[in-house]
Amino acid sequence: MAMFTALAEIIEVLYAKNIVPRQYDEYRDLKGGTSSIIGVLGRDGKPAYVVKMNSPEQTASEAMFLKTYRTISFIPNLHYLDPSNRYLVYPFMPGRSEYKGGKAALLAELVDRVLNHYERAPQSSGFEAIDKREASFWDLDWNRSVIGSHLSEADFLFVTDVFERRNRRVQVIDSEYVLHGDCGMHNFLFDGTTLTGVIDPLPILGQPVFDLVYAFCSSPDDLDFPTLRSALSRLRIGEHLTEQAVWEDVIIGLYSRVSSCIQHHPHDLPEYVQAWKRWREI
Repeated sequence: MAMFTALAEIIEVLYAKNIVPRQYDEYRDLKGGTSSIIGVLGRDGKPAYVVKMNSPEQTASEAMFLKTYRTISFIPNLHYLDPSNRYLVYPFMPGRSEYKGGKAALLAELVDRVLNHYERAPQSSGFEAIDKREASFWDLDWNRSVIGSHLSEADFLFVTDVFERRNRRVQVIDSEYVLHGDCGMHNFLFDGTTLTGVIDPLPILGQPVFDLVYAFCSSPDDLDFPTLRSALSRLRIGEHLTEQAVWEDVIIGLYSRVSSCIQHHPHDLPEYVQAWKRWREI
């Protein structure tokens, strides 16, 4: 009840300050993440504004990401940020969140329209809201506890060794970029099979290839090197990538994806386990 009361109060503030015109008086819930509350204000059945509540830390981080990439049309344009970082507002982006395949073309579009426009994180206090590094993003021990007997202890030791080698590699890179951090199919908007939007960031600092590999691993179809190589050839920024480096990222991404698959969409597990075995043998 307190959640809905707070949301009703927020909407009244938006009206009172003319941040959202009162004519947009139709509200409906949207499916949010584990911690966020998301709703849409609209008129005559047409959505116009998204209102998103989250922790102050996450709200500030997302707002920084949206401000940084306000010129990228695929990313929502921040309309308003609550001074206490309780919530933010952005114009509703049309599109469906239903992935229908065509991964190679999708990844190419993601690189061309989003990743190649990423910016280096400046050395300023303004980016304290985005303080998580990609190198510490994966919790391998936690993933092992979820995966259990679906993969072996040898698999865990293998991915741990790859993870340590990858960390040594990325630690010598001078500059980091502001990344989406949750750049998967579940946060993409589509018109048919065409990408139209990228929403709900969990921003981190790192190399653009992180978001590309994350997207590649986020669905069980076409998990082969040619599909990824085609998109990689279009990536113009970030670290110099060898196929060995990309393989390391995919190994770690797939291991983590097996864990999230067990938790959220277990019907995809057999495909991910087979993909893991293929990539481990490369």
